[in-house]
Amino acid sequence: MRWSVIRAALALALLAALGLLLFWIGPARGPSTPGPVPAAAPRTTVPGSYESPAALPIPTPMAPAAVIATADPSTANVPVRAANPQARQASARSAGSVPLMAAPTPPNHMGNAAPTSAEASAPAAAAADYLPLRVWVNGEERGVQLLPARDGAPCLDAASIAALQLPAGLLPPAAPDDCLPLATLAPSLRGELRVAEGELRLQVDPTRLPAQQMDLGYGRTSPAAHFPRSSYLNYGLDLSRFDADGEFETRVPLELGLRAGRWLARSTAQLADGRLSRQYSSLQRDFPERLATLSLGDISGGGSVAGGASLLGLQWSRNFGYQPLVQRAPGLDYVGVLDTPSTVEVYVDDRKVSSTLLPAGPFSLQNLPVQAGLAGNARIEILDAFGQRRVLALPYFLGNNLLKSGESQFSYSLGVARSAGGDRYDRRPALLANHRWGWSEQLTLGYQAAAGEHLGLFGGEADYALGRWGQIGAGQFWGGDPDALGTSTRLGYRYARQRFSVDSNYSRQSAGFYGAPGQVVGDARWLWANRLGASAGALYGTLSYLRGRDNQGLFERYGLNLGSRLGRLGSLSAQLQYDPREREPRLLLTFSTQWRRGPYTQLGYDQNETGRNLSARLSAPVSGYTGAGYRLEASRYEPDSAAAASRLSADLDWRQPAFTGLLSRQQDATQGDSSRALIAGSLLLHDGGFDLGQPVRGSFVSVEVEGLPGAEIYADGRRIGRTGADRGVSISDLTPYLDHRLTVLLPTDLPIGTDLPEASLPLTLAEGGGQRLVFRPRRLRLYEGTLQREDGSAVEFAPLVLRRGEDAPVNTASGEGGYLYLQDLEPGEYRLEAGGSRPCGLRLQLPDGRETYSHLGRLTCLSE
Repeated sequence: MRWSVIRAALALALLAALGLLLFWIGPARGPSTPGPVPAAAPRTTVPGSYESPAALPIPTPMAPAAVIATADPSTANVPVRAANPQARQASARSAGSVPLMAAPTPPNHMGNAAPTSAEASAPAAAAADYLPLRVWVNGEERGVQLLPARDGAPCLDAASIAALQLPAGLLPPAAPDDCLPLATLAPSLRGELRVAEGELRLQVDPTRLPAQQMDLGYGRTSPAAHFPRSSYLNYGLDLSRFDADGEFETRVPLELGLRAGRWLARSTAQLADGRLSRQYSSLQRDFPERLATLSLGDISGGGSVAGGASLLGLQWSRNFGYQPLVQRAPGLDYVGVLDTPSTVEVYVDDRKVSSTLLPAGPFSLQNLPVQAGLAGNARIEILDAFGQRRVLALPYFLGNNLLKSGESQFSYSLGVARSAGGDRYDRRPALLANHRWGWSEQLTLGYQAAAGEHLGLFGGEADYALGRWGQIGAGQFWGGDPDALGTSTRLGYRYARQRFSVDSNYSRQSAGFYGAPGQVVGDARWLWANRLGASAGALYGTLSYLRGRDNQGLFERYGLNLGSRLGRLGSLSAQLQYDPREREPRLLLTFSTQWRRGPYTQLGYDQNETGRNLSARLSAPVSGYTGAGYRLEASRYEPDSAAAASRLSADLDWRQPAFTGLLSRQQDATQGDSSRALIAGSLLLHDGGFDLGQPVRGSFVSVEVEGLPGAEIYADGRRIGRTGADRGVSISDLTPYLDHRLTVLLPTDLPIGTDLPEASLPLTLAEGGGQRLVFRPRRLRLYEGTLQREDGSAVEFAPLVLRRGEDAPVNTASGEGGYLYLQDLEPGEYRLEAGGSRPCGLRLQLPDGRETYSHLGRLTCLSE
């Protein structure tokens, strides 16, 4: 053992010495160019994996067409200057092509060296000369530019660099106001002057150009939510009757919600058997800018170990619901550099998800739309300006329990434990805490803790992505009575592709372990669960194996699930489970189909050790916000040791804008017949009064179209209902903090010219908040007439002013022959005043007719 350690240490020392030697004799690094230069090689960021830049195709730093030879001194000073732009352009076209710069070359042995920066920054003798040139930058045309000239060749100063949209760092900081020849800016800038065409083609180092960023993920930031003053009361009446004893059972569920700015109070209760019992009450303060919520009252604390603990107390927790569309899990990113304007196409599992033309320079593709928890292949194809195509393959696997680097999720609760299903509380306080951090794109760490008089818990957990090879997770916790702590351990591995997946999880809990107040001390137990899934064409299946120990001792369980998609006919699945402790395996066969838009049909066969069961179900759920749905189900149970029994059940689901209803009837030969009727709704209170609606789930809005029945109301493209003569339409299931769009479609039988100035409005509401939206339609009214004076002469080309009450005056003018034309004025009485050399006035009555066009006839304007 000692010699093996010594040999390993000597090998490590030898490798370190060899690395130092290679570093010392390696090529020296050249001088750096001004300004930060990002890496030119593409970089792939895949959670849990690392791709060496050398393994990926590296784009050519400069296009071959833009790289030219060193300038010939005999042709460097071509007389292309002229007194005016036309003459200069003609002179430029008469000359040949002049190379201006080249890639950096070592000094030759003939004594000719490149000009120094001091020589290049010397003042030009003809600083006032300019060359009109059509400029191209990395293959992208920037139009005709007047560039300053020095010794007959173009040069660049700060103004011309800004006009060409070039990086400001190309100029040395020592001479920002001088005009530098292009050859002195190599290798950051190269180019060619084509005199005959009057063109200057520049090639900038792509890494010096501005970076382009594209976010291809689903994540987007929601607009700021409204926190209106509003309230709601959900109510229900639940009646049940059992035919066996003929008794009725009545329950009345209630929920009250009050929203006042950033505060939300909610409480639920139920009236049953003449007794009102409170179920849940809380006061919540929102902090959307911090993505956090402060709650007081009945709270649920804990994490994966102490989850489900009910406390009465105070809680501070992270709430990602304030921005529901922002992606919190790590995404698949790609970073690269384009030499020329190129088309970048992104494919995910051979499905095109993006195609964009990007300018030359660095670019970043963020959050490629790949599915979390599933392995696959992404592909990026780049078509440059010269027709060359590069293809980059990006295999990936994204974990489904990870947080982005820098993200955190937490919950801290302090209070007293509440008994399950009651209002009794423990007098001893308890503290529950759990916190998870996105340590990196591949690693998420977390801990959970609990403390109380007879409770102690602490432990940590980690989830790590193995790049394209899957994800592993582990956790170790100590909990229970502080004087005799138990342990809980978990290990897991997951890998999934579109046609193959594997899951393996192991958990072990010792005797006496518990992690939350009120939990029962359990016996020692462990479980090892494995699942293997695969699919091929229309066939799919999973194979599972469980082994462990529970209260009844050791157990094993085998499972097989096979299914097939039958196209338009439906689908067929078969499940087989076997437990060696049981006498017979369990077999479950299911056939499901749906014909066109008809009802959903399902046939089932279930066989186990106690008997066989045949079932048939016919269902049609509610397809929209309003409507009706139903479910019919019949089954026959044939036990091995008793007579067969049948069961029939029917449900009717009915939804209207103001309420929901459920009717149910069940006939069971073994348990007796029963019936149920449930009606539920809500009373919505907001700034505009109150309305009736369906039970509130999230946030709500009441939509009215002023003075117009029969208007169709849509929310995010979903039809909600139709307005009545004196009522609007209420929507009670809007997702909080999500941008919604409400749209109104007017009836088709309205007079011509009736429309809505704003037929669609965005809306974002806080949880439990409600608002009233009023759409005000307008009618396009046209009025024509002739304006004349008392003597019959026409009031021609005179300025006119119309006044009505405190409304703003309307200015117009009369036309030839006293022609008067008015539009978009509300019906009523106006005071018309005509100016000019002979002012006059009259009282004008605009009629309120159903027709769009009204003829006013001859109007007499009285002199004042």
